[in-house]
Amino acid sequence: MKWFTLEETPYHNNEWTIRPSNKFYEAFPGVRGSYLVYPARLCGFTYGNWCRYCRDNYRAKLYGGSKYIVVTFPNKEDANTLAKFLDDRMNKIVKE
Repeated sequence: MKWFTLEETPYHNNEWTIRPSNKFYEAFPGVRGSYLVYPARLCGFTYGNWCRYCRDNYRAKLYGGSKYIVVTFPNKEDANTLAKFLDDRMNKIVKE
């Protein structure tokens, strides 16, 4: 199942973010909080370590926000590769 999807960010031209798909929210309707943190928790990272991981391994850019740093990907293929990795992890967890 595709748990994560890419979305072009409205604030930075030609940059992409990874967010949970609608299927994610349908499967887990009680999940609340910032969707930015979900991939980090799925990988066992703190959010700060997740941001560094994306920057160092997938050439992500980090932008400051009022609450959370936002991770964006100038290269859509890098974002897609990471989204597929997250989908694979999530599929393993859901099947167990």
